[in-house]
Amino acid sequence: MSDYYGQKQRNSRSRSPLSRLRRLLRRQKKLAAVLVLFAAVVIGGVVWLALNFQDAGEDLIAQNAVNVGTGYRNITYQGKNYRYNNRVTTILYAGLDSDTPLVQYRRYAMAPRADSISLVVLDELHRKMTVIALNRETITKIRRYTLSGISSGLYSDFLCYAYTYGDGGKASCDGLCEAVSLLLYGVPIDDYVITNRGSLSIVADMLGPVEVTVPNNDMAEIDARLFQGAQVTIDAQNLESFVRYRDTEKDFSNVGRMQRQQSYITGAINRVQAILNEQPDELWNQLQKADRYVQTNITKNRYLDLTRIVKNTAFSSQNYYIPEGRNVSGEDHDEFYPDEDALLAKVIELFYIKQ
Repeated sequence: MSDYYGQKQRNSRSRSPLSRLRRLLRRQKKLAAVLVLFAAVVIGGVVWLALNFQDAGEDLIAQNAVNVGTGYRNITYQGKNYRYNNRVTTILYAGLDSDTPLVQYRRYAMAPRADSISLVVLDELHRKMTVIALNRETITKIRRYTLSGISSGLYSDFLCYAYTYGDGGKASCDGLCEAVSLLLYGVPIDDYVITNRGSLSIVADMLGPVEVTVPNNDMAEIDARLFQGAQVTIDAQNLESFVRYRDTEKDFSNVGRMQRQQSYITGAINRVQAILNEQPDELWNQLQKADRYVQTNITKNRYLDLTRIVKNTAFSSQNYYIPEGRNVSGEDHDEFYPDEDALLAKVIELFYIKQ
């Protein structure tokens, strides 16, 4: 069977309560458009959620390759000293598997799953924009909570559940930011935008048509025009299917979907930068229509700062990074294990300057 987001039923034997929670979440429709709201990533929403996370106390040493020392700011990698590039701005984007207004729940572990997770890295020093597209199935350290909201500590689990275990509000946003920071060896997350399907049509209309090159044949059987290498126009009519569809009967089908999302984001970023140059204030006003479907710590003043940074950074397809690693067919869910050495080298490249 094929659908947008369903998961295969791998077996029917009894599972733990956590496993049953995962199966319940998998039955819901899910959002996987990395760039469905990339405009919102760089220009924000209107809901203030204060985030005080940058100097979190959990330092990481990855296979003895990094000695974090006084935190992320100064590290030693392969015998050389590096300092954090303080002209880097990071914006976390996550798309949730829901389409109703985002609300804070009274009990924890009831929030939707973060199915689309990306980190936008704006480097003013090198005038470069990079997008790190993170596989939702990445196994990494995330924070869990009891139903009453007491932290149970960090556990190895799917990255997409870092939001789920919170309260659907600040705790969920903080939990996802923390998980992404820990995955990337402690680099700080400056800003975040969390959205869901409810804002899809608004943003698609604002971005307008985007020209893309189809990267694979995953959708060729359902639409003969979508064969590998074809040049097609993606707009409000076909955006959702292009960035969300996958054949759930096939293992690791999320990989092909992420490739299509990459093709869309490459074209859409150019469109975003053009809009910011032409009518930044109007775009902010339009985005306020989606405020019930957006959680962010970006204020309008911060938005204006980000538009300046975005306009002064360049993006190309070479600046879109999907971490390397191993895909494993797990009992309940496909699992992704990043190549720690390769990921660490990329973190050093994007966030640090050799002293």
